[in-house]
Amino acid sequence: PARRAEAVGALTEATAVLQRAKAIDRREYLDVASVVESTLSKIREEQKRIEQEKRAIREAQSALDTHDLRRAEERLSSALTALEEAERGQAQQLLSKVKQAKADFADKVNEGRAEAAAEKQAQAFEAAYALWPTGPEMPDLLIGALRRAGEETFKSRPQDAVKHFNRILELERDNREAARCLRAVEAA
Repeated sequence: PARRAEAVGALTEATAVLQRAKAIDRREYLDVASVVESTLSKIREEQKRIEQEKRAIREAQSALDTHDLRRAEERLSSALTALEEAERGQAQQLLSKVKQAKADFADKVNEGRAEAAAEKQAQAFEAAYALWPTGPEMPDLLIGALRRAGEETFKSRPQDAVKHFNRILELERDNREAARCLRAVEAA
């Protein structure tokens, strides 16, 4: 980027010199001016693209920080062909983090599906949700496991059932079934 900025400065200066030197052969002047303007235009386009690539990387990092893995991956796809090596490397590094988070998410979902006990299932799905809240089948898998866990603990551990149903309501405020079950636990 620094070299491009220097080149833009030099070419801008050259353009000014050419403007003052119109006294030289008109054809020679036009040839030189055309090359200078074309080069200057290409460098400015590169600078604009580099800035867009840097913005895409910043947006991808922000999406990764908020566990929006799909958006992070989308923003990184354009940065993988960045003009600057540093941005390509950074994009590749962030993409590796996204892929790892997706793999960890899949492992937790599979772990939850393999569990027979609803509370263990809910714990695994909760871990998956923490990694990727908008991941496939989220939050539905978690809500289903929490509902089953609440129903299983309803009589033996009502305080745990309350926690499960409250968590469902945190995820889905208008969940009538969870609200009904919560009222039933509190009434018992």
